[in-house]
Amino acid sequence: MREILSDLVAEQQALDQFLQRINERQWKLPTSAPGWSIKDTVSHLAYAERFAARVLAEGKSVITKAKIADIDAWTALGVAEGREMRYQQVIEWWRNSRADVVDALSRMEGTDRVPWIAGEMSARAFGTLRLMETWAHGLDIKDAMEDLLTYDEEEEDPT
Repeated sequence: MREILSDLVAEQQALDQFLQRINERQWKLPTSAPGWSIKDTVSHLAYAERFAARVLAEGKSVITKAKIADIDAWTALGVAEGREMRYQQVIEWWRNSRADVVDALSRMEGTDRVPWIAGEMSARAFGTLRLMETWAHGLDIKDAMEDLLTYDEEEEDPT
């Protein structure tokens, strides 16, 4: 577990540091996820991490009570929640939620079982899932910023 958690924390910190360099206006930039801004993407990460932390703390009953029939509708709840916040609140929400997940996973063996929306998995696989989620959405965010930088460079190019 130590290795996967080390990788997870490193990926989260790298994305967090990247987010610290963007301004409030840039948090509104669209990403490749249809209808999602950078802020929406971080809200999704925060919402999923908070849910994961609750599952790790309380077990399968959290999933049962959520009655997730449509994953897209469930995901939209987190995005909507984040839209009511300032971007600084969203990043703090994500930081606190992800810390709770890492803390819970750090007390588990890699073979311990974790209930999740798509079914039960090992703690090691769950940590890997959280890493993949951070990495994939981090790419969406970085691509949005790269598109902005590419656009700005094209605007300045006199040819």
